[in-house]
Amino acid sequence: MSDSIQIIPFANLVLAFLPVIAVIVILWKWKLEYKNALYAVARMLIQLLLIGYFLA
Repeated sequence: MSDSIQIIPFANLVLAFLPVIAVIVILWKWKLEYKNALYAVARMLIQLLLIGYFLA
């Protein structure tokens, strides 16, 4: 097993979040609760960063 940490380029992260951004834009255009989606995405990111930090 490799002991090095894999670094994900910023461009790949942007590509991964394109569907998320599209859904949030659709929610905003349809005048739905897009703030809940923003909160959920932020919470997900924080949780993933913490788990990744502790696993590394």
